[in-house]
Amino acid sequence: MIVTIISSRRFNQYAGKAKKAANDGPVFITVHGEPTHVLLNIHEYKKLLDYPEHKPNWVFVETCG
Repeated sequence: MIVTIISSRRFNQYAGKAKKAANDGPVFITVHGEPTHVLLNIHEYKKLLDYPEHKPNWVFVETCG
């Protein structure tokens, strides 16, 4: 597992690369050097929650800033 640490500014510039890095391990996003968010791929997130693989009640919400 590879842990990646990226600043919020660089995350905004390279979101695609951060998503790719999340396939190899967690991506910690920092603000002023302090971690504020963690990006995981969906498989690792489900493992973390011990979520059944075929649960039918997923709700996806699209947001815009």
